[in-house]
Amino acid sequence: QDQNVDFLYVQRGGAWNQDGVILQSETYDVLGYWASFSVQHNNRNGQMYYGIPSSIIQEALTFAESELKSKTPSTLRTLGVELEKISLSRAIDLGLGTNYIQQAIESAKKHRVWPPSIFSVRRRWGGTQASLHLKDGDLLVEIENQPIDTFRSAEQVARESKGEVTARVVRDGKLREITFKTHDLPSSGTELIFFGGAVLQTPPFAVSHQHGIQQNQGVYVSTYSHGSPAERYDLYPTHRIIEVDGVKTGNLSSFIDAVKDRKHGTSMRLKTVTLKGHERMITLKMDTLYWPTERVRKKNNEGGWTREKI
Repeated sequence: QDQNVDFLYVQRGGAWNQDGVILQSETYDVLGYWASFSVQHNNRNGQMYYGIPSSIIQEALTFAESELKSKTPSTLRTLGVELEKISLSRAIDLGLGTNYIQQAIESAKKHRVWPPSIFSVRRRWGGTQASLHLKDGDLLVEIENQPIDTFRSAEQVARESKGEVTARVVRDGKLREITFKTHDLPSSGTELIFFGGAVLQTPPFAVSHQHGIQQNQGVYVSTYSHGSPAERYDLYPTHRIIEVDGVKTGNLSSFIDAVKDRKHGTSMRLKTVTLKGHERMITLKMDTLYWPTERVRKKNNEGGWTREKI
């Protein structure tokens, strides 16, 4: 699920129901990447299409490149909240002052985004300082004396902080100043497993905080290749493998122990669980000729990665 992202929208030419498209300006500058996002409506999964600004992609690539070269991991900081845009009329009803209303209007003109919006705390992440000091519904107007006029501005202030921020919020019709520590984002892991055409990993942080899943509660299926055993036997992405032939697999190490001696053509029973907690049992037949089981790990304090067959 996407959070705190300033999307690009296409106003002409209709809706593009496909991803993998590069958005360019009239002078052929790359503006962003047209991508699909999973959404849920009436308990059904669907897709929406938006543009991811190129600045976000470039920053992610730069960070990933520096991580590969560095022997010590960098720290990414976040506020620890999910924000949402609300209308000016709603913000006025909640007690936002006229000076902040005018500030939002000027910002909308600057960024060529209309109508103007104010940012509200939609949800706090469990285990963060924000969950203790902020409340759902708080209007977030400034952090470190900088106006919050885009999702990006809130993210950058948190990232550039020294571990603590002071925010001005409107709560119960009153302007309050609240100081709290930012949250250091953990790594989603330094190890991957390729199994039957599926890519397995420790449950990512986003999955953990959105669905209350601990990192020792199964092996997370992040994706699979078309035509692979994982696709053929319905080992779906976002599911977690919690047992192999009755043996619990709470983490990658226990999963490797359970499958490392399995030969080509043999079958195994996998118990999986969805993000909503629904369990199901599947049978998967191994194809180690075309889809070998492999482990990819980051070298400790050396940079780079290793790949080995299991």
